[in-house]
Amino acid sequence: MKKAWMLWGILLLLLSLSACGGNDSAANEQESGSSNNEDGSMGQAEEVTIRIGNFYAQDTTYGVAFDSLKEEIEEKSNGTITVDIFHGGSLGSEQDHIQAVHEGSLEMMHSGTAGIGLYVPETAVFELWYNFQSLDQLQTAFEQLKPELGEMCEAEGFKLLGAYFDGPRNILSNKKVETIDQLQGLGFRVPDSTLYVSMAGALGTNAITMPYGDVYTSLQTGAIDAMEGTPDSVLQENFYEQASYYILDEHVYQPLSIIYNLDAWNNLSTEQQEIIETAVINASDYHLTLVKDANEQALSELEENGIELVEVTDSEKWREAVAEANQTFAEEQGEKGEMIYSVMQEVLSSQ
Repeated sequence: MKKAWMLWGILLLLLSLSACGGNDSAANEQESGSSNNEDGSMGQAEEVTIRIGNFYAQDTTYGVAFDSLKEEIEEKSNGTITVDIFHGGSLGSEQDHIQAVHEGSLEMMHSGTAGIGLYVPETAVFELWYNFQSLDQLQTAFEQLKPELGEMCEAEGFKLLGAYFDGPRNILSNKKVETIDQLQGLGFRVPDSTLYVSMAGALGTNAITMPYGDVYTSLQTGAIDAMEGTPDSVLQENFYEQASYYILDEHVYQPLSIIYNLDAWNNLSTEQQEIIETAVINASDYHLTLVKDANEQALSELEENGIELVEVTDSEKWREAVAEANQTFAEEQGEKGEMIYSVMQEVLSSQ
């Protein structure tokens, strides 16, 4: 009788071990989330939804680029990835968006100093004035710095995928300005940012900060003489209606980093990550083309609406005027800030 019980015990143990092995195998398959067919395409994969926040309108260059990204991701993933885009700031401000990505209630967004800069303040160095002369230079510097920027973002819980590139920002004014001497004392509205205030002050203007929504009426009443922004934004917001000149000083070209919640990124399969990364690269290139075309079109429309486009005749003096403020700001961001600034200077001098 004892032998019979012992045999039953051994048999039950073997069955138990076999069952555990089968469960581990199934769990491993489920955990991988995807498999490859012989042709390299995705097989059965765990379905995921990517929520993207866009605080600009859907018909802007950013909205159009994000829509193209959505189309590519959903097509290449055979429908296993669904992309929901929330356009037009429907989820709140840029600060609201970055907090949502950080917390994980939103997977992806594009963000500049007002967003990612809250977690990686060194990225604000990109917006120092007169350090790029084209969008292509900005793209070159960003791509060169991307490995370091990626590490900085990961330390704060973000995956850096790429960037949209924006600019140039110019000066819309009620007074004609061709030289730095004509800038002196100009009532110049800039964003409520230490960087912008210091740059405007270094040029000799009277820097005035105010909410973006107050700019139109302030130009109208004379509370300010000038404001700054890209050709596209000046046109879309109708600021040109209350000004006469658009000063083409091209003081800022800036990247808007495309970031993903790091925990959510790590939960994706390798194949899903590759699809998203490729789509971001393609959307970024597409956006660069859109921005260049939009700038040309906007400048043409501004002229048609009576705005005089003014070329700066002593641009080197403008650059020299802000050089010390540039260096000081970069140093205040520590070694990483100085590194970013150094690469920017190298790209500017080499192209």
